[in-house]
Amino acid sequence: MFDENNEVKILTEDVTKEDLAQLSPGDFFEPEFIASLYDIEDLAERARIRALLMVQAQRVGCVRELKDVLKAYDDEDARLGREYQDGLNNFTDFTFEPDIHWACGPWVANDRGVSIQKKGGAIQVASSIPIVPIALMRNISTGKEKVKLSFFKHGRQTLTVERKTVANASRIVDLSSDGVEVTTDNAKLLVKYIADCVAFNLDDMPYLKAFSQLGWNETGFTPYSTDAVFDGEEENRTLFGAIKRCGDFAAWKEAAKVWRRNKAVRLMMDASFASVLIEKTNSLPFVFHLWGKTGTGKTVALKAAMSIWGNPSMGKMVRTMNMTQNAMLSTAAFLNSIPFAGDELQTIKSRYDSYDQLIMRVTEGIDRGRMSYDKVNETRSWRCAFLFTGEDPCTQSASGGGVKNRVIELEVTDKLFDDGNTTTAICEANYGHAGKEFVENVMKREDLQPRFKALFSSILDKTDTTDKQAASMALILLADQIAAELFFPEDAPLTVPDVAEYLFSEKDVDVAERAYNFIIDHIAANENRFNADNLGEIWGRQVTDRGKPYTMIIKTILERELRAAGFDFDAIKSEWAKKGYIVKFGDRFTNHTKVFGINSRFAKIAMPESPVFKEQIDEEDEDVPF
Repeated sequence: MFDENNEVKILTEDVTKEDLAQLSPGDFFEPEFIASLYDIEDLAERARIRALLMVQAQRVGCVRELKDVLKAYDDEDARLGREYQDGLNNFTDFTFEPDIHWACGPWVANDRGVSIQKKGGAIQVASSIPIVPIALMRNISTGKEKVKLSFFKHGRQTLTVERKTVANASRIVDLSSDGVEVTTDNAKLLVKYIADCVAFNLDDMPYLKAFSQLGWNETGFTPYSTDAVFDGEEENRTLFGAIKRCGDFAAWKEAAKVWRRNKAVRLMMDASFASVLIEKTNSLPFVFHLWGKTGTGKTVALKAAMSIWGNPSMGKMVRTMNMTQNAMLSTAAFLNSIPFAGDELQTIKSRYDSYDQLIMRVTEGIDRGRMSYDKVNETRSWRCAFLFTGEDPCTQSASGGGVKNRVIELEVTDKLFDDGNTTTAICEANYGHAGKEFVENVMKREDLQPRFKALFSSILDKTDTTDKQAASMALILLADQIAAELFFPEDAPLTVPDVAEYLFSEKDVDVAERAYNFIIDHIAANENRFNADNLGEIWGRQVTDRGKPYTMIIKTILERELRAAGFDFDAIKSEWAKKGYIVKFGDRFTNHTKVFGINSRFAKIAMPESPVFKEQIDEEDEDVPF
């Protein structure tokens, strides 16, 4: 602990607790002694020795005075460190990035790597390989900022990472798997070097715009109205590459005139155009489903609709539906405003009891939050139309009202095209022109909302459909009008009477109404179950009350039969009571009584006053108490 002349006490890295036990109060305050503590380069060793000093100072009764001295030295050391660094103005000098010469302050950054010389002369290495930030990037889809790194390791490599990754010593070590030479030992230094390069060169460093979603954003419509670079998931790169222009626009328009003579094809193309109107009219995503027997040209119609935006080949703009729900939602989030096209819906039929859950998920427009081991992932959202084809309808009689509301579906019974192969060839050779022109026209329009609202009101006035069905069809009709104005001026726009047959009515959407219609038909089909002479299962009895026909049916039987058809009695019983379809007994929907000697709890269902049911009612039951 003494210097080589055995005269002055100094601190070194090998000092021990026993050495410090020899110190007296006067030794603590010798200038050379305290200065020697700050000459120790290893910060961990310095902290260890400092702690031992505090213990000894406590023993000899000068701990408070030592704290005051050390604080003064800490402040001076920090000031000198800042002055030392501020006085340096090094520049990066990499042969693999010859055009970049960033100011890097105290850092020595060249082909040997990145290092810094501390005040005492020690060299600390931030990176053993040449590395430098070359650009900042702001994602216009998420608002998040990233930094683009360039490094040399078996050749020049680039890596774009989130700013928070290179700003945190714990996170930056993850870049080791991408080839960056970083460990827990040099992580803090590398973080500081990158931060200094960015801070010292903000005015000169390129600031790029990037996107991870297509469609409407703060710059306009990606990819048509921005010079931003792609910054999305790797699996979406193929899809992004498919959204481009190819071939002859005039040839496409000539062919499309013919395709649109078929109303189903025209409506599918209109639904494709309508996808980019959803956000502009503050509407909800919807499903347009074309279904029917195989060989009618449904897939060709889907390709015609997607040739508006880009390459409609399978695996490009048109996707097989044989994908996971998560992959589907991820693709929809990337497309954002551009329609999602899925072919052959029945290929995923085995995964679902019905398509209701899928339809609700895709038309909600937002994904459920997901969490990984260390963070909550960004919630995905989209505002696009979903174009499906299949051999079956995607809604069922028992589908919820919310599902029916969100779907426009057309059945195809005849061939849609005279020559499907020729149509496919035209689509796959000429594409991507109409979408760009359509979007550019929409950008300049100020009449979208008034026209949309007028169509919406007209549909509600002339049909008995619901608000959501009317909104989806209003978007399709508005898209048809704009497409006709731009590309097909010889075609008269479609009107409400032209499409009224494709809209679900209020009763079609009303679950309680559909459940009631089902149970009435079911009772009629099983009339023997309401006869005392039936040798099989007895369900109840037909009765009249004040001249009106009713069916008394065992509650458990009613629940069972409704459940088998996809309905839930508890979910619809209140609506039935409002409509007069079921008789209430006080607050209860059933009553305990005896029918044909059977003691049970029965529901009393109002029946249509038709001869079929009147013939089943035994006159002696007129006054059966219930």
